[in-house]
Amino acid sequence: MPDRLSLLDLICIAAATVELLIATVWRMPAAVMADWLDLAAGRGGATVGV
Repeated sequence: MPDRLSLLDLICIAAATVELLIATVWRMPAAVMADWLDLAAGRGGATVGV
C-alpha cells in the first residue's frame, strides 16, 4: 500500500464527502433548516420547540 494518496483517491474522497453533505441537508426537516437560517441571520432561532 502506498504511503501517499493519489489524485484519484483525493477526488474520490472529496466526491464522497460532498455527496454525504448533500444527502444530509436534503433529508433534514424544513423546521430545522429554518431554525439554522434564523440562527445564521442572528434572529435567535424562532422555530426552536415547534
